Amino acid sequence: MPKPKRRDHIPKLLGTAIKIRRESRGIYARELALEVGMNGSYLSQIERNRELPSERLLALICQHLGTSVFNLHSFARMIEEFEWV
Repeated sequence: MPKPKRRDHIPKLLGTAIKIRRESRGIYARELALEVGMNGSYLSQIERNRELPSERLLALICQHLGTSVFNLHSFARMIEEFEWV
């Protein structure tokens, strides 16, 4: 049986959840990118669900958004389940 890939455990709409959380906190994308030490265009790719952040980067994003990785994953799965996007 093949080993599951990291992507298999990450919700498809994780980036959407990051964007919704960021906007609900009134944080600009550029501000979040600077705070976590990443390029603004890379954050844009993440928020459009085209790229996945590393575990370390995701932890930093969550820290700056005032949430946990677990809660962000749960929120992303809820978005998927109810097809809010």
